[in-house]
Amino acid sequence: MTISIEALEEAIKIKKQIAELEAKLQKILAGAPEPKAKRGRKSAPTPVTAVDEESHEVITKPAKKRKRKLTPEARERISEAQKARWAARRKA
Repeated sequence: MTISIEALEEAIKIKKQIAELEAKLQKILAGAPEPKAKRGRKSAPTPVTAVDEESHEVITKPAKKRKRKLTPEARERISEAQKARWAARRKA
């Protein structure tokens, strides 16, 4: 495979432009404020992406879903609240 000198020069020029744009992007992102921590449920995990080296295809695998766990204290509060609701129904 032979590549002309003009094509190589164009490729070098594009590479330099990419490097300059990446540097500008880093400056912009470095000055951006940190996002505030969100309350409530965590968002869904992001899928894992990879590039197949032979075919150069992007492979996306779904991320594993995180299992939500209740603390023993939260479980106890829920239990007490339900028992109170049942007791109120029995009285009525």
